[in-house]
Amino acid sequence: MIDRVKEGKMVQKNSLLSVALCAILIGMNGCGGDRGGSSSDEEGVLGVFILDTDRDGLSDDVELKLGTSIYLADTDGDGISDYDEVRLGSNPKVAETDTDKDGLSDALEAKLGTNPNNADTDGDGINDKNEIFFGSDPKTKDADSDGDSLVDTIEQKLGTDPKK
Repeated sequence: MIDRVKEGKMVQKNSLLSVALCAILIGMNGCGGDRGGSSSDEEGVLGVFILDTDRDGLSDDVELKLGTSIYLADTDGDGISDYDEVRLGSNPKVAETDTDKDGLSDALEAKLGTNPNNADTDGDGINDKNEIFFGSDPKTKDADSDGDSLVDTIEQKLGTDPKK
């Protein structure tokens, strides 16, 4: 599980100088305790520092493991931060990915609030791209009043009667 880092902030229990010395002596990823974790006051731990150079919400350690840039919040330049791509299950290293093959890029789906891993976000039998084309909401299951497999909003756009 990847936890979002809050702007690379440090939990400080003693002076900044002590934390800086600890980071130099032990490493930038933490002072005592498990790497990236936190420890109790009884242990005399100074604090924990999680480095997130690009402030995208993924620590530099995680980005190095994923192969994404620690300097760019959006490695592939597709308009979605690396953190959001990982959270949504898309590839943060490839721009304009269409994971669910519905004709909408993952970047656009993130902006629309649809699921980039499901071609039919609302489960009504019409893929997200077609719903947008016909002016329907891909996040809300559409009614099919006459049971002809064309939802009412699409029938209205086509000029047919959704009740017959």
